[in-house]
Amino acid sequence: MPATGRWMLGPLVALLAIADPYGHRAPISVTSFLAGRTRECPRCDLAGADFKRRELSGADLSGANLKDANLHDARLAGARLAGADLSGANLTARPI
Repeated sequence: MPATGRWMLGPLVALLAIADPYGHRAPISVTSFLAGRTRECPRCDLAGADFKRRELSGADLSGANLKDANLHDARLAGARLAGADLSGANLTARPI
């Protein structure tokens, strides 16, 4: 490899590492989460999603965008919500 090519390789590798935050793993599919096929969706954009009466116990929604989502009467026991944006989300539950 010419010296110029070696000089360019380092910055290229660094750029690819930044451009691929999943480390060559496919990003978790929002569609799969919404369809109930997976319980993990960290950092997903779920703004405005309707989770009314949905079973979300144990789901990983850490860092997710849940702005304006409808979580009315959703089951959230053990769900990971650290860093999630819940601004404007409906978190009401029916009275016991």
